[in-house]
Amino acid sequence: AGASLTFLKALVFAFAGGVILNLMPCVFPVLSIKILGFVQQSGDDDKKILKHGLAFAGGVLVSFWALAGALIALRAGGESLGWGFQLQSPYFVGGLLRVMFLFGLSLMGVFEFGTSAISLAGKVKGNGFISSFSSGILATAVATPCTGPFMGPALGFALTLSAFQSLTVF
Repeated sequence: AGASLTFLKALVFAFAGGVILNLMPCVFPVLSIKILGFVQQSGDDDKKILKHGLAFAGGVLVSFWALAGALIALRAGGESLGWGFQLQSPYFVGGLLRVMFLFGLSLMGVFEFGTSAISLAGKVKGNGFISSFSSGILATAVATPCTGPFMGPALGFALTLSAFQSLTVF
């Protein structure tokens, strides 16, 4: 009773929730693809592997900040929305369903993503950093439903803070 959540506690809870989130089944399809990418890069230069990891992390951060920014903007406009509002849209959920189904078919060997349009971004750049960034965005989209149990309190609290503090927690 009387326990309060401070900005620092929210940051700690959000970080801990993000770490735990990597152990949730929601992100396994994307993590398996990312791990296969690491295996393919095993003989590459350490700096290149680090850059791919940073590109993936950048995709996660940018997509979380985009979701948070949209949520902050909608709430400032008078909407009463909370974290996970995008999952109330049948179009968003239907899109996620299609993406996960395609990933499942790919993991079963029905077709390969390496020869499809998804790898086009990596081929254009020649080093695949855009592909790593896109994987980070996809990981965020897939993991969003799993954030509730571990990150929900911190993210809910973040919505009561200033925009800068809220984006920091996100």
